[in-house]
Amino acid sequence: MKKSYIVLLSVCILFFIFLFFRFYLGGPEDTWICEKSGWVKHGQPNSSAPISGCGQSKKVVCLENTPENCPDSCVVCPPCPACSSISCQTEEFCQGMGFDKNWYSGMQKKVTNFNECVASGNPVMESYPRQCRANGENFVEGIGNELEKTDLIRLDNPRPNQEITSPLAIKGQARGTWFFEGSFPVVLVNWDGLIIAEGQAKASSDWMTEDFVPFTAELSFVKPDYKNNGSLILQKDNPSGLPANDDALEIPIIFK
Repeated sequence: MKKSYIVLLSVCILFFIFLFFRFYLGGPEDTWICEKSGWVKHGQPNSSAPISGCGQSKKVVCLENTPENCPDSCVVCPPCPACSSISCQTEEFCQGMGFDKNWYSGMQKKVTNFNECVASGNPVMESYPRQCRANGENFVEGIGNELEKTDLIRLDNPRPNQEITSPLAIKGQARGTWFFEGSFPVVLVNWDGLIIAEGQAKASSDWMTEDFVPFTAELSFVKPDYKNNGSLILQKDNPSGLPANDDALEIPIIFK
């Protein structure tokens, strides 16, 4: 009887020693274990791998890469629904935001211009004109021919791609040679080039000069029913009627 008791006690002691080494020193059975290569799955943990606390985290490794060179183990996705930029993140992070690996490749196929690039959540460079980068390509915001005409006519309001409402107040400066008898034509067109308003810009001071002269104009219009983009055209007055003397500043606008 005493011998059986000793055997039973020895078995219990060995069992507790096993439990001590297994769970106290060996850690939980279903968990993530930190090793040199990073977090390693042990058993069947219920949660995803941690993104920090094990040397250089997976999240940091992903973020060190550009979207164009995102590793296969990472995913390109927006950091938050309200953000406009994208970054290389962990797959778990992107899945939590509702984005999988197919989102970025699908987005890349759709981007063909600046507006699509911005709408897809790509980063925008604050240059002038602004630039947006997607799929290794830069898309430049269309601002009409403003830069080409800056030594002849300058528009203070509206600015390229500005949202406008009726009546539209127009103001800027133009060389005196842009006017004839103190005015020049102003035209507003819809997306298809159809004229929806036209009028005359008037010089605010003496226009008989080659220097810049301030001008103002006002156009009333009905917002188009189809599409919200159009153009504002400020035409050089050309009393001679000769095509060689024609000139114009044209900028894109958005009907609000």
